[in-house]
Amino acid sequence: MPFCQCLAYKTSSVCSVILVGFLCTAGSLLTERAASAQTDAVDDHDRVINELRLKESEMKKLLTPAVFAALQRLEATRNAFLDARSSEQPINNAGQAREAESEGEDEDREWLDCLKKVEKGEPPNSLIDAGNFSDWDARLNDAYKAARKTLAEECPETPQSGAERCVSPEILVNTERAWLRYREAWVQMGAVRWPKIPPDKWRAWLTEERWYQLIDLSSPLIKP
Repeated sequence: MPFCQCLAYKTSSVCSVILVGFLCTAGSLLTERAASAQTDAVDDHDRVINELRLKESEMKKLLTPAVFAALQRLEATRNAFLDARSSEQPINNAGQAREAESEGEDEDREWLDCLKKVEKGEPPNSLIDAGNFSDWDARLNDAYKAARKTLAEECPETPQSGAERCVSPEILVNTERAWLRYREAWVQMGAVRWPKIPPDKWRAWLTEERWYQLIDLSSPLIKP
């Protein structure tokens, strides 16, 4: 039974009817605002997707064949990594579903920003030093080992019927392999678009990003 009808059904006095009217109006306004906000968010994401498609079409005409081919490889490995990455975030309730949807929208916006920088010749990793790669690589290896240990303890190979979905060590391994292919695709892209930038500068940038993802799956001792 709708919110307003339910209140009116259970109320008989004049004062209560007035109160019901107030509550119904307030409840309706809140519902309308929530629906409007959700619609705006969907429309905004649709605009981002449409802009992405337009930008990809434009770049095919503007970039050299070698750079565009590298960009296509990069996009393919990115999509494969994001698909694998989604398995690291099991959805067991509505809150997790909304969080995953929001993260997907953020990823599309970030990718659009990257495409714009590629088009302008601006490397997206300009704040990272190539000399930091070895340090980030060591930290990533520690987080990866900790994550595998944690997941092996928390996600049994044969979960009980009805149990919440969890992230298995196998999922982590597959995601890490997909991420490595994605990282090296950026290195290849950098080699043709920004040949003066050292390969380890790209690796340092992406390894730092992946480390922050892994610490969410690792022991609290690994977190900063």
